[in-house]
Amino acid sequence: MSLVPVSQQTIMTGLQESLFDQFCKELVIIKAPSVTSTNNGGYIPGYNLQGQQDLTYTQESGIFSGVRVPNTLDGRVNEVTEKSVGIEEITIKVRKPARDYILDGRPVEKIIFHGNTYNIKSAEGPRFFLTLTYYLFKLEVTT
Repeated sequence: MSLVPVSQQTIMTGLQESLFDQFCKELVIIKAPSVTSTNNGGYIPGYNLQGQQDLTYTQESGIFSGVRVPNTLDGRVNEVTEKSVGIEEITIKVRKPARDYILDGRPVEKIIFHGNTYNIKSAEGPRFFLTLTYYLFKLEVTT
């Protein structure tokens, strides 16, 4: 049971969602390509028979929204280090559909966020705000 009345929860979660929508950027999650094969003729894997095997690579990606969360050091934003050294690692906040797509068991090849390409470094887990749930992921810059 919450100490915040339901009417106030509705207002506060609506404001939180509006804030997320205001600052969100496009997040393109590119999965490793899936491979499908078709056998033409009597091809048996491991044997050099006259049949032909066609391999098809299918690239899959999803487009979601995400918000960059400032990296912190002892509770303070570490802006000086990010500006002076260059951004090597960022943290993003996403909603459940993006989290489910990232963690669906297929490897993520790369993530494109705010014009840069990243790899997933780690999943930081859920963050709760009243009835809302967001998920954090640490990303590292790829070269």
